[in-house]
Amino acid sequence: MRCIGVRTGQIMLAKLSVALVAYLVLFVSVMGSARLIFDWRMRGPLATFATVVALLGLVTVVFGALACTLCRNQAELNAMTYLGALVMAGLGGALTPFETLPSWAQSIAPLVPTYWSVRAFEAVILGGAGLSEVTVELAALAVFAAVFGTLAYILFDEDERRSTWA
Repeated sequence: MRCIGVRTGQIMLAKLSVALVAYLVLFVSVMGSARLIFDWRMRGPLATFATVVALLGLVTVVFGALACTLCRNQAELNAMTYLGALVMAGLGGALTPFETLPSWAQSIAPLVPTYWSVRAFEAVILGGAGLSEVTVELAALAVFAAVFGTLAYILFDEDERRSTWA
């Protein structure tokens, strides 16, 4: 691709777009299955829910890009993403109710995107919140996406050699 004039940034953007679409398809499939199998319902507007899902997907994908930028091989990438996901889920209240976390964890929880996505999902799904009620959470997710994306862009070195399992 690079020999025909496609720049590295364009290739990375295309790869990230595919990852985002895959994330969205998976999320919609899981939630659709929950609706069919468990008769799951949400109180808030579908458009607000979709906005939260899309922004969380963007945060997830650009975090993955940042992880790829920082790691030299697949083993490092796996360790970073699994550890990062566990820490973010734990601190963000995705594994246990936020109120049950120790005070030190509650104080640093807003530093992870999961905290904001859980707040937004709870507000929309359980509280019936519309877009105007979750603007703070959406703004926080957008900031995380921007920071992760900017860091990935700045730190990415196309000449650095990376290896995969093969």
